Amino acid sequence: MIDGNKAGNEWQDKIEATFKKLNLNVELLDKKGSKKSCIDFYIHRKSAYQGGFLCEATSINTVGFDEEEKAQISSRDNKFWDSVGKHIREYNYNNDNIENKVRRGLVKAVRQYNNSDLSSFKIVKEKKPFVVSMGFDFTAFPDQVNFSQLLQEFPLISAVLTLDSMQDDVKFRVYKNTSAQTPFEESFLQQSIS
Repeated sequence: MIDGNKAGNEWQDKIEATFKKLNLNVELLDKKGSKKSCIDFYIHRKSAYQGGFLCEATSINTVGFDEEEKAQISSRDNKFWDSVGKHIREYNYNNDNIENKVRRGLVKAVRQYNNSDLSSFKIVKEKKPFVVSMGFDFTAFPDQVNFSQLLQEFPLISAVLTLDSMQDDVKFRVYKNTSAQTPFEESFLQQSIS
């Protein structure tokens, strides 16, 4: 589950909405108030519940966190700085840490996967592709990460799907893991009519 930050929650909502635009069912597995955390979503076609895949949503915020204001500097809210009563100030941005933040996000997603008990949903997670969907803040772009090499470290992850924009017409970009234990079929992301 995305940590309780505003930008992260916006990305989770955008990821869910993008799946729904593809006419896919999005079942929320990680429910607020639950004693245990779980993978965020189970995605499936309306006519094929058992033929779906698991998805953990995450966001990559690279600019940083303002300790004084307790807020993400990378907020996409245009009125962010007005809301904290400050003018935009310089920030020492380091592009080198993007891949490290993505790696940490993938490690956290795998931990979430391993700790998820899906028996109440009648889902055998080991038989389902596991996908991590990432939203990137306005300073980072997925093409700055060598996903084909990075994913070699994560055989449980079938693919990474990225959204690099909050625009309404955005689509998923797929980075398949060639060493995944369970492959992800890109055909899922073609608009379904069933």
